[in-house]
Amino acid sequence: MSETNKYLKSTISQISNFYRNNTQPPEDMYENLLMELRFSELLMPVVFDGEHLSFPHIEVDDGTKLLPLFTSDDELKKYSEDFDRFANDIEYYVKLVGDFGFDGILIDLKSDELCIDNAMLKKIPRSHETRKNRGLDPSRLREMALSEKNVALRSFIKDPSNFNRYDEISRLLVDSLLLNVVVSEEDLSGIAEDGIISRDDSFTFTLYTKKSGRDHYGVVYTDTDAIVSFHETLKYHYYVQVTNKHRVFDFILSNGMDGIIINPGTDEYYVPRQVLLRLFSDDLLDERLENATRYAFPIE
Repeated sequence: MSETNKYLKSTISQISNFYRNNTQPPEDMYENLLMELRFSELLMPVVFDGEHLSFPHIEVDDGTKLLPLFTSDDELKKYSEDFDRFANDIEYYVKLVGDFGFDGILIDLKSDELCIDNAMLKKIPRSHETRKNRGLDPSRLREMALSEKNVALRSFIKDPSNFNRYDEISRLLVDSLLLNVVVSEEDLSGIAEDGIISRDDSFTFTLYTKKSGRDHYGVVYTDTDAIVSFHETLKYHYYVQVTNKHRVFDFILSNGMDGIIINPGTDEYYVPRQVLLRLFSDDLLDERLENATRYAFPIE
């Protein structure tokens, strides 16, 4: 929990430091806070009594009622060790605040406490509900995965002068059809029908991610050549997917990763988490790819 919310904790600490110095934090810091909240899982102190669940709220002198939430077990214990822990995402807590008529939430009240009122809570982007039965036929997804080249994107990341040109790489990522890799300890080619492996037939493949020192990155690719040149040096079975960017980037951010790497082992272009947060929007939604994470394809 504490590792997953490390970026949220860092942002809260930065904002709290501004307030301690009687200075207004910059606007983009609040934007970053709202996005980090969107991808965080927070703890609420609760008491389980049989089938009944109760939880405390904080009431300040002016009558304002706030729901206390915590970024980690350690932060919750600073408040009290007498409660059980309940973990959920921010959308759940925003609904809870509304249902009980609270005025907002209070995060880590025994540390870098931060109050977020209802007006700001309403600005947190909502998650997108994937419609499972929408999207392209898997045979068309396979054709796209095996033929995509992304000439403009790959040319950009190969040029050393484009290092850290994050506005341009963000635009290219939004406009490009990307690929990702799922891996399995088992050879899944035996269950492939017409070159298509369905998640309904095998739950053994998982999204490939990469550690770099202490950091952990999601991985995307421009084309199958970039995939083969890297993954054939590794010891597991790998398969390509067309990237549902909204869902895959959501997974990366929700799991506290530090950003993405484009074409690891070859072009190796790093996009840090803050950039990924800024580009994450409904612009990534592509109805054609609603079901893309359900299918993977052997590379011929």
